[in-house]
Amino acid sequence: MPSLQEGQGITLLEAQSTAKPVIACKVGGIPEVVLNGKTGLLVEPDGLELSKAILKLLVNESLIEKMGKNGRKFMCENFTWEKCAEKC
Repeated sequence: MPSLQEGQGITLLEAQSTAKPVIACKVGGIPEVVLNGKTGLLVEPDGLELSKAILKLLVNESLIEKMGKNGRKFMCENFTWEKCAEKC
């Protein structure tokens, strides 16, 4: 998600719910829904940084799988409708 500004980043949660690792810029609420190095990669809003992160995942299938599983777990433990309702 190469955003310059962003709220929470629902798209990132949706991706994580399907066990996909995510790559996003460190802006707005994104760092609250992506654990850098664990569920995905957070980068500065810069094309070069974004491309480096994409390449890092492209060449490392085990990292894709690990981050995908971690992202699914993180999302299910923190951002289901039930979990969000508990926080209210």
